[in-house]
Amino acid sequence: MEPLLSVIVPVYNVANYIQKCACSLFEQTLKDVEYIFVDDCSPDNSIDILHALIKKYPEREPLIKIVYHEKNKGLPSARNSGLSIATGKYIIHCDSDDWVEKDMYENLCNTALMTGADIIGGDFYEEYKDRTYYHKQLYNIDGQECIKDSLLGKLHCSVCNKLVKRELYNKYSIHFPDGINMWEDVVTIVQLYYYANKVAYLPQAYYHYVRYNANSYTNSLGYLSCLNLIDAVKVLDDFFYSKGIYHKLEIPFNHLKLSVKLNLLLSARGEQQKVWNKLYPQTRHYILSDKELHWFRKLSLLFAAYGCLPGFNLLSHIGKMLRPNVR
Repeated sequence: MEPLLSVIVPVYNVANYIQKCACSLFEQTLKDVEYIFVDDCSPDNSIDILHALIKKYPEREPLIKIVYHEKNKGLPSARNSGLSIATGKYIIHCDSDDWVEKDMYENLCNTALMTGADIIGGDFYEEYKDRTYYHKQLYNIDGQECIKDSLLGKLHCSVCNKLVKRELYNKYSIHFPDGINMWEDVVTIVQLYYYANKVAYLPQAYYHYVRYNANSYTNSLGYLSCLNLIDAVKVLDDFFYSKGIYHKLEIPFNHLKLSVKLNLLLSARGEQQKVWNKLYPQTRHYILSDKELHWFRKLSLLFAAYGCLPGFNLLSHIGKMLRPNVR
């Protein structure tokens, strides 16, 4: 008989975090859980730590699977490897440097069974070394409205605080985009929202999203990561056009492109920054109306929009010193 839930956990270079993550998973109040760990050819002893930990939870061992990649394939491929062998009625992902509250999966599954929703989302915590932020999320019952809110930055696009029916992945052949290691979850959750008949909201935070792991993809926006962001936008662009919904999403999609452009500009200097500044020129019209941007981000983007990159850099530097965690 299939388990109620499959939890997919990519593992790569997380020796300092895997124990806390795995303990929070194995100590879940929900018993009917299949755990799938995907070793993406991790260079450290993360998997050794995991193996030792599993022995302390013998009641969980029969439903633990470990997939080994022969070479490092990246985060989306690791998630896809987990999806390919998952047997649970529902799927959820967990990053191996994060952790979860002990009743997270039981409460999410209960909500799924009570509502019949295809996707159930919750709030989440963002963990920094010296502080914790609670992020409230307001999910619309309609999937396409959730797409709009995701593009506008009102909903976090992580797949780790959202329970999804496995049938949704299988029926519509949804998978994570191989080779896109940044925003692979944005591309995927948008497609899941599109096909969902119903979305439900559990108004409580259970997921702790760690922001102090220096090795995390989200904390290292290099040139390849910038290309990933551009590729993710292209995949979404193609998807919206193929489904005939681009016109409905043009305004929120341009707000997403503005967010991408901001990240690209913050990651570069010199000639490369000039190249990034030429992307998505239409987004200049959305700077002042973006409700998710802090005022100094808006001001710095206005400087960039008019070609004054030194002004952008100066304001960004000042803003980072004053409010280091503001988007």
